[in-house]
Amino acid sequence: MFNGGYGSGNSFNLQNYAPIDPMTGIPGFGPSQNAQQQQQQASAPGTSSGGPSQAVSGASSGASMKTEPVARQVSTAQMKRDLEQAAVYVPTPIPKKDAKSSENRAKEKQKPMNFQKRPTSSASVDSNDDGVHIPAKRMAHASSVPGPSRSKPPMIGAVKNRPNHTEMLDKRNKESEEKRRKDRDELERLRNKKHTTEEEKIKMARLQNALKVVGKAAGLKATVKKELTGSPAKKQKPAPAVPKILDFSVGRTFTAIRQTAIKLVFDTFLERDSPNAAREAQEFELSIAKQYTDGQKYRINIGHKVAALRKENTSGILEVNKNAVSHDKILAGGPKDNCTVARGRKTHVDHRQLSIEKLHPLLLQFKLTTSELETNAYPMRRDGSTKAVSIADTVYTQNKKMFLDDYDMSRNCSRCNKEFKLSPNGTMIRSTGICRYHNRGVAINGKRDTFRKRYSCCNEEFNVALGCKFSDVHVTDQLFKKELSTFVSTPVPVPNDQRSTRVYALDCEMVYTIAGPALARLTMVDMQRNRVLDVFVKPPTDVLDPNTEFSGLTMEQINSAPDTLKTCHQKLFKYVNADTILIGHSLESDLKAMRVVHKNVIDTAILFRSTRDTKVALKVLSAKLLHKNIQGDNEDAIGHDSMEDALTCVDLIFYGLRNPESIAIREANTNC
Repeated sequence: MFNGGYGSGNSFNLQNYAPIDPMTGIPGFGPSQNAQQQQQQASAPGTSSGGPSQAVSGASSGASMKTEPVARQVSTAQMKRDLEQAAVYVPTPIPKKDAKSSENRAKEKQKPMNFQKRPTSSASVDSNDDGVHIPAKRMAHASSVPGPSRSKPPMIGAVKNRPNHTEMLDKRNKESEEKRRKDRDELERLRNKKHTTEEEKIKMARLQNALKVVGKAAGLKATVKKELTGSPAKKQKPAPAVPKILDFSVGRTFTAIRQTAIKLVFDTFLERDSPNAAREAQEFELSIAKQYTDGQKYRINIGHKVAALRKENTSGILEVNKNAVSHDKILAGGPKDNCTVARGRKTHVDHRQLSIEKLHPLLLQFKLTTSELETNAYPMRRDGSTKAVSIADTVYTQNKKMFLDDYDMSRNCSRCNKEFKLSPNGTMIRSTGICRYHNRGVAINGKRDTFRKRYSCCNEEFNVALGCKFSDVHVTDQLFKKELSTFVSTPVPVPNDQRSTRVYALDCEMVYTIAGPALARLTMVDMQRNRVLDVFVKPPTDVLDPNTEFSGLTMEQINSAPDTLKTCHQKLFKYVNADTILIGHSLESDLKAMRVVHKNVIDTAILFRSTRDTKVALKVLSAKLLHKNIQGDNEDAIGHDSMEDALTCVDLIFYGLRNPESIAIREANTNC
């Protein structure tokens, strides 16, 4: 039974509305003959009114009950008559929307929602009796409780006096015209002044530029200055192309440096008005690259060669009056007649012109402290003891046994770093090509991300290539422990000893012997670059290698040397005592070779050390600071020259006095 939902108590019977399928007799198209018979039986007396209807409703509403097919008991003619009489199923049409009703619904949506306000108490009634005004409570409640969005009320009437676009443009044009008029008046006023200040001149130039720009923008004709005929700008020729370097196989690790250098050489030959500047520059640069295969040496020497070429160029130099005052003299403060340019100016002191009495106090600041002497492996005596000296280990010797016992026959080669042993009778074993080594250090070439360490001597890769030099014997720089007891100290000064205020620079050359490195030459100069001593010493033991490449000495010079180590000490102490200041580069190695203990020293390797707190070679300092080539970088030089090295140390000291910022930061000197 299905209730239609309209509140009526009548039941809904499917067979009263749905017809019967004519083929199967299943309800679905209208009332069948069986349904009519059941209705007749229900209307007969003596039957229950609810029985048939309940059965039918149960059959229609139960989900699990099956409808049995109705047996075919009528003829075909009767079936046709039943179909004609059956009610035709007509679907209920869907009512079309009325245009007016849709417009009404759209208007209703546009209408704002009308919320009924809750009744509130009177403004004069305080229901809580807390002394707070009722409107204040209502406002606080409205701000705390979320409500519908309240749009601003529509503006009543239009905004008065609002300018349109045309009026705004007219206003801006009037303001711009007024500003131009004021600028013109100000410019005319400044032009009419007899005397103008620098600020007024700058203001006039600014106003002129502003008015010109405005005039061009307004379509005014601007006067353009025509370039004068015969102007140098028109006659100037385009710069010639820089030539390429020759033979890329030479110096292949620093080709970029070579290309940069050839531009400097080419410009120099252009200044000399050479007819074939490009070819001459290429040949000149190639000769320098072949001579210096190391990138660092090439970079230093090519600069010196270019400077020498420019000095040779005399074209365009005018003859100067010999009586004129030079720029250096003016800077030094030396006036010429009534010249007062340098008066009141701080003068530059030429330290080379100072006497030794005035120069000595200035050099005390450069002396090494006791801690610096010990750290840099200078020979030291403990508490004035006359016994054997002590020499500390450095980063270069901490992994190497520098002093050996008398019975120890094992050695480490200073060149190839191989370990070898002496023969049972204490002599060196000689063999052809027994020592293979590199005679130069390592250089870093290339960019930072692709650099390679290479040997400067043969330009081969570091730790990969075998040695490029050969020797028949190993050499060592190790000494016997008994040599520590042979050191002598410089003599104590006597009263009125003139040696105490003297300052000397010295350098030594060593050779390899069976007993280790030995002194072969001692050279000493004063601060005026005068030679004081130049002694050739014959070593006490057999010489294995004169080390000519670095010492500059030959076996003939060593064998014919007139002095010994003892006579060398006697000659040295005539000029030097314990208070004399000695200058040198890595002077500890020279003092070890001389077997001398001295504390008042100035070491240029420590004064001018690098930012990484490492020592810099003397030839590098000479090239960078003094712009001078030493130690075999000259074309005719063979090996080092102790005289040249000593003079270079003197020049470095004068450079440090004139440029104190070049001196490395050191701890406070407590010796002076």
